[in-house]
Amino acid sequence: MKIVEKKQVIKYIYLMLYIICVGIVWLFSLQSGEISSEESGVITSIFIKVINFLSFNKFEFDFEIVHLLIRKIVGHFGSFFVVGILGFLTYNAFTKDLFKTIIITSFSGVIVAIIAEVLQLFAINRGYQITDMMIDCCGYFLGTAICVLITFIKKHKTSNNA
Repeated sequence: MKIVEKKQVIKYIYLMLYIICVGIVWLFSLQSGEISSEESGVITSIFIKVINFLSFNKFEFDFEIVHLLIRKIVGHFGSFFVVGILGFLTYNAFTKDLFKTIIITSFSGVIVAIIAEVLQLFAINRGYQITDMMIDCCGYFLGTAICVLITFIKKHKTSNNA
């Protein structure tokens, strides 16, 4: 396979992964509050068991606080961090212009976060929260920023080796 063809294939793989991940985030937004809480509760229980297994001292955790942190860090920040990376890779593959990629990626991150929160208005026992949208955007922007930094370093290294 030629290099040009390979890049075309990779670009569409990024696009598919990005669309799938955004779709998953939006599907999670449509879950009822009860289902969402159950799922994050399972993750919280596993997290507490792993921490206690790995430590010599058994920690006393306030389940509700750990549950809240898991929901915000993993459910919001973490998922949007991944979507931000995929967004950057996708837009960068299609535009090849770092400035345009940053603008488009940032704008789309805000839009994806807004839609995710608005969708929660249609789910039972869920609601729109500005703080969640801000956490979503922070995860998205950090994922994007790391990609920008890596891209900048790679370009700088390449230009110095030329």
